[in-house]
Amino acid sequence: MSFTLTDFFCGGGGSSSGAGFVEGVGVRMMAANHWPLAVDVHNDNHPDADHDCADISQVDPRRFPKTMMIWASPSCTKNSVARREGRPEDIAGERSRATMWDVQRFAEHHRYRFGFVENVCEVRKWVGFRAWKISLENLGSCLHAVFLNAASPGRPDRPPTNGETAGSACSTPRAPAARTSNAGPHRGPAA
Repeated sequence: MSFTLTDFFCGGGGSSSGAGFVEGVGVRMMAANHWPLAVDVHNDNHPDADHDCADISQVDPRRFPKTMMIWASPSCTKNSVARREGRPEDIAGERSRATMWDVQRFAEHHRYRFGFVENVCEVRKWVGFRAWKISLENLGSCLHAVFLNAASPGRPDRPPTNGETAGSACSTPRAPAARTSNAGPHRGPAA
C-alpha cells in the first residue's frame, strides 16, 4: 500500500526525505510554508511535490488535496527554552504557538490516517496544549509522545540539551502500523 504525505510548515525537506525511508510511503505530497525560501529549498529537494507558499493559518483546508498522512512542524520559536523571554501578552508569541491549532483544523477536515507533529519539548507547557491534544483525540486519533535528543540521538546516557525535540505521533484506531525499511529512499506511486 502506498501512502501520501502532506508536509506543513515544511523546511528544506528533511521530514519529507525521512518519510521516503518508510516502506510504502509515496513522497508525492503537498508541502507548504509561509516563507518563500523554505518552499524554494523544499522544491529543490523534492521537485515532484506540489508546493504552496502560504500562511497555513489563513488557508482553507479544502485548498489542499487529501493525503493519508500529515507531517507538521508548527512554529516552535516561542516555545523553545532558547528563545528570548517575552511578555505573556506578546501577541507574536501567541500567534506562533497558535500554529499548533492549524494541525487540528486540517486534521478535522482531511481525517488523516497517520500524523506526526514535531516541536520542542516545551510545547507541552503551552497553556493550550491539553486542549489541543484532547481536540485531536476527539477526532479519533490515538496520540503518543515521542522524544528525541537531536544533539545526541541514541544516547540515553547524555543529559537533555536544547536539541531535545518532542513529537506527537497519532493514528486513527483503524490505521495499520507503518514498517521501516533499511533499503534507502523509496518513492511509491501517487495516491
